[in-house]
Amino acid sequence: MSCSRVNSTIYITDMSLAHSVSDFLNALQSGINAGYEDFVLDFSKVTVLFPNAGVPIAGIIQYYKIEKGVEFIEADEYPVINNSKLLAPVSVEEFYSEYARDPLNKVWRFTNFDQVSSLVNCFIDELSRSDTFNEGVLNGLEWSLNEVMDNVLQHSSTSEGFIMGQIHRNTKHIAFCIFDSGQGIYNSLKNIL
Repeated sequence: MSCSRVNSTIYITDMSLAHSVSDFLNALQSGINAGYEDFVLDFSKVTVLFPNAGVPIAGIIQYYKIEKGVEFIEADEYPVINNSKLLAPVSVEEFYSEYARDPLNKVWRFTNFDQVSSLVNCFIDELSRSDTFNEGVLNGLEWSLNEVMDNVLQHSSTSEGFIMGQIHRNTKHIAFCIFDSGQGIYNSLKNIL
């Protein structure tokens, strides 16, 4: 179990696996069902944060803050969490120039097509400076990121999306995760058909 709850404190111990998201959501929902409206988040055991766990959790936190009025308080200063901007995703329009030279390993919030274009360009530029890729890899990644992020804005029935990217040189992997709290693929296709 990567998350547990004791009263209003949620203990997050692992941010490297996708199941951390459902564990976090279960802990949060059980706390809400128990009557809590404010939560303390304890990340003291977290040593790494991967996009497949961090981005959905960041999006879920933002959704519950804005839509449900739930408050989240960080139990202490955690460098991994603070550096990733998990609790306060980077807004493209506000912080683009500050983080454009180092866009990886941060959760970004995007709300329009210009921001999608800016972010994708930053990611591709940073990756091309960071490592060597086979022909077509970065072009394919650029197309994929644009397509998925555009789909968030066009079909999710929500006004924002979240993204984070990482490069793992030792394993020769690139990791990206894109999240929105919208209607889901099934419902967006159901509305078309």
